[in-house]
Formats: sequence, C-alpha cells, structure tokens
Amino acid sequence: GRVTPMILYLDCAGGISGDMLAAALLGLLGARPDDRAPLDGLVRPALAAAGVDPRLVTLEQTRRGGLAAHLRRTRGPATSAGPATTRTARGPVCAPTNDRSTTSMAITAEAVKELRERTGAGMMDCKRALEESGGDMDKAVAQLREKGLAAAAKKAGRDAREGLISSYIHTGGRVGVLIEVNCETDFVARTDEFQKLVRDLSMQIAGLAPTYVDTDRIPEDVVAAKKAVLLADESVQSKPEAIREKIVDGQLAKWYKEVCLLEQPFRDEDRTVRALVTEKIATIGENIRVRRFTRFALGEEM
Repeated sequence: GRVTPMILYLDCAGGISGDMLAAALLGLLGARPDDRAPLDGLVRPALAAAGVDPRLVTLEQTRRGGLAAHLRRTRGPATSAGPATTRTARGPVCAPTNDRSTTSMAITAEAVKELRERTGAGMMDCKRALEESGGDMDKAVAQLREKGLAAAAKKAGRDAREGLISSYIHTGGRVGVLIEVNCETDFVARTDEFQKLVRDLSMQIAGLAPTYVDTDRIPEDVVAAKKAVLLADESVQSKPEAIREKIVDGQLAKWYKEVCLLEQPFRDEDRTVRALVTEKIATIGENIRVRRFTRFALGEEM
C-alpha cells in the first residue's frame, strides 16, 4: 500500500520527547488514503497510548494531502531529547530501542507493514498484535486470525443484500463461472478488496469445480444416498460394526471438502475458502456471504 505523506512538528518540552512521538506514530506507517478511519482519528489515540496529552496536539491538512501535527509548547523544563523543535519528514519512522521497557520500541515499520500485507488487518491492530506477541510474526498472524473469527461471528447475523454478480471465463473459453457474493453496502461492493475476493472465489470454482456453497446447502437425500454408498463399501463392512459410523463420518467430511466451496482448501494455502471469507469479514468490517454460483464447462452434459 501507499504511505500517506506526513509532516510532523514537535516541540520537545513539558515531558514530550521525539522518541515518544516516534513510538506513537509507528502504527501509522502504511496508512492508505482510502482507509475508512480518518488520520486524525488514528493520531490522537496513538499519541495518548504513548503518554502524550492529545489536548496539546493541533492537526491540520497539508497542501500535499498529508497531515501536520503541531505539539504546542508547555511550561516546564525541556527534556533531554534535544533542542526546542525537532522536525521529522515523511519516510520510515523507526522508534529507538534504547528504552527496553517499552515493547513498541522494538517493533519496526517493516514488521508492521509485513503483518498487514499477510493478514489485511489495520495498522494499529498489526502493531498491537506484534507488541503482544513479543515481535513473533507467526504468533501475531495467529492472534489476528483468532480476532478475525470472533469479529466475523458477531457480524454473521447482519443482513447482506448488496454485493456483486460477477463472471469469470478461464483462458481458452472452455470453463466459465457466474457467482453472486453479498455484502451489506454498495460502498463495500465497489472496493477493490471486495472485487478481488469475488474474482478469487470465481477462479476457485473454475479450478476445483465445487457443487455446493456449503454443507447446509446439500439436500438431505443427497447426503443420505452418499452415506449409504460409503457404508456399503467393502472396506467399511470389513471393520467392526461399532466403528463403521465413525469411519463413514470421516469419509463424509473428506467428501464435503471436494463438493463444498467453503470447505475446500484455498489454492495451495493452509486455509480453507471459509477462512478466507472470514478474514475478509474482519478486515472489511461487513458481513459477506457467498449466495450462489454456477459453473459451465464446454461440452458437459446438461
């Protein structure tokens, strides 16, 4: 993502130091102009978290579209941070690590950016996850995914009637997909992130040919017929009767991964399509539902 230009003017007096401001603004790196939260809504909480009184801060828009933060002088002895005014131009801001008592001092801008690219989470969430995990990237990813599951569960009951009906034709024109994916607002439906999700789902359907969206969409008679076939198989019948049901349940779960879109592994990754959609619900902030799809293959039987 693009980094929003930012110019900061800091008066180092009244206990406010350049190091404190650098730590506070570390989470802002990677901010994009299309982020929903306005920059001033991110700056003030970040300053407060670093111990800077937000009431001393005056924010104004710059001519280049960035944000200028002016910290007003306060009475009291100047800190040891240096002269009265310190200017920090846009570019990588990395807080010093000489104060080991502050976890955020050890978190680099590159780490925040990498975590955001891997999870799609907000920059402040990424910074906080890295702090709580002690800088361990894998633990931070797992933590954000767990939070994403909780956030998605809260949004699951919301009505989703907006979205996109999209088509995908595979190279050569032998396979095509029509898909409807719903979200809550037309605004989200027009975003690049949502449209990319719809395209990824279309390509998944074209490549792995699922029949149903989810397990609850499979007709009961189809499940019963499949279960009867599996139970009648010689390899199952040769097992003790007490464990046959468990064996069939395991085989059904494997079958679901073949015929249900949300149960399939997403590409060659270690997550399912359901996990992908769940993560997008958490990052986009709206309920998302794959409503229906149809896959066409040239020459297939009607």
